[in-house]
Amino acid sequence: MSLRVRTEILPSPIHGRGLFALEPIAAGTVVWKYDPAVDRIEIEPDPNGYSWRVFSGHVVPGDAACFINHSSTPNLSTTPGLSPCVAARDIAAGEEITEDYSYDPDWGGT
Repeated sequence: MSLRVRTEILPSPIHGRGLFALEPIAAGTVVWKYDPAVDRIEIEPDPNGYSWRVFSGHVVPGDAACFINHSSTPNLSTTPGLSPCVAARDIAAGEEITEDYSYDPDWGGT
């Protein structure tokens, strides 16, 4: 299991659908961690945009983590690669879970 917290997919004010916490998440909690039984690494980015660059290709999450949207003020602390995503601060139940995509050179956003 990649996602380590209870979540739901809902319409997002940021973009399309997003991933929302079903319960409070304390700062420092591992929210997502690469799991080769669920996730995969591909050479090319996922054409639907559900991947991010790592050392040897692109991670495509095999669960609802693909709905984590970008924010310039994210509530997840992430580093490029396969490192776990942890809550950078307390996340309230009902809050959208976000990360900063700007480190990924394949991301075309702002």
